[in-house]
Amino acid sequence: LRFKRFIMNEIAQKNDIRRANEARALMSNDILSEAFDEVERQYLDAMLTATEKDDLGRFRFSEAIKVVRLVKQQLAIAISNGELSSHELTMMSGKRRSFF
Repeated sequence: LRFKRFIMNEIAQKNDIRRANEARALMSNDILSEAFDEVERQYLDAMLTATEKDDLGRFRFSEAIKVVRLVKQQLAIAISNGELSSHELTMMSGKRRSFF
């Protein structure tokens, strides 16, 4: 049972590392990065130019900006999780010993 948990944990960590590599590739892709920035800028421009009475329109644009930022945040979280999993795998493999 203990070995099975170890193997399952190792599989999950390797999956996190793979996902981190994919997220890192997406975040370093200039076209995607520019697209995120441009979409966010367009939403902001639309929000700022909405009429005084268009509260619902401004709200929807502000929510859209939040969604763009949340997607970026999720990619950053995937990268962080992968880095943590990589460190844990290194520690478990005995390549590097901890003081604790």
